[in-house]
Amino acid sequence: MPQSQTSQGVMGLPAAREQVLAWLESGSLRTRIPGNRRAVLAEQALMCGAELAGSVKRQFATCNPEAIAQALGVSVSQTHAAPAFHDLAALAAYHHRPPRIVLFGNVVQACREELIRAGLEHTAFRLRDICVAHELYHHLERGRETGPAAMREIAAHAFAACLLDLDFLPCALDQFAAAGLRRKATA
Repeated sequence: MPQSQTSQGVMGLPAAREQVLAWLESGSLRTRIPGNRRAVLAEQALMCGAELAGSVKRQFATCNPEAIAQALGVSVSQTHAAPAFHDLAALAAYHHRPPRIVLFGNVVQACREELIRAGLEHTAFRLRDICVAHELYHHLERGRETGPAAMREIAAHAFAACLLDLDFLPCALDQFAAAGLRRKATA
């Protein structure tokens, strides 16, 4: 299948696929996906997220994830409570009843500080939009979820990257959030 304009929007598909495969190898989710299926499933997830981002851009005539969330009736808020699930470095979460995106303020701030320390100020100041865009994918996929959870996460990363014209996948932010939390814990 030839690469579409949309697939090129995800860092160029081969680079995105390599980043995703490295992410899968580094996390606990890799054990749930057979090694011989990872590359194919990752590419499908990247395409799914990229295509949905293109569709959303056309439908809403904006790339602003908070404006899109508002138009869809999805509230966006922030809490300083810790995530209520295993991934303590989670930046945000989507809840479907009522539809809302919750950003974990302490984690977002820790990630932002690490990004600034690394000289990535532009990314640091777009962090809220990146988080909202990622979680917005989960709202849009609601009721149509298929495949392993890791593939839905990859699609959400591709969606955010394409919606916001990022040159990286947001899964790259995990390491900054974790490092920021470690730094805060030892301060």
